[in-house]
Amino acid sequence: VDCMEAVDVVLKFLYTGKVDSQSLIKQAEDYECIGDADSSPGIISAVLELSDLWNISKLSEALEDALASSLRHGQMDPIELISFAKAHNCRRLVTVGLEFAKKQWNSLKISPSAQNADEEIIEEIQDFVHSLL
Repeated sequence: VDCMEAVDVVLKFLYTGKVDSQSLIKQAEDYECIGDADSSPGIISAVLELSDLWNISKLSEALEDALASSLRHGQMDPIELISFAKAHNCRRLVTVGLEFAKKQWNSLKISPSAQNADEEIIEEIQDFVHSLL
């Protein structure tokens, strides 16, 4: 991801107070560049890092809300969202992912994303599911 793209998003937000988070998510999905701890940062990762660095919480919240909405609309896998949120220390987004995963746990635990996920993430989801029983 071109870092200047992320800087451009942040500067536009600072100037206008708005971010087109849905287009960022669409761009990230199109190029598979949401980003995670194991790969180069995607556009959303880069924007979150810059907003954290420059303490622009409103921008982070807008992106987190958009990611949560994508999850609810079936555009994002809960396990991938939880991994992404943990990598970026987005506690509220982790909780949203855990709650969503809990609702779908019976089908989710046998999915390809669960089979390929970090064991720590799967254990956290299982603990969350079992703690609420």
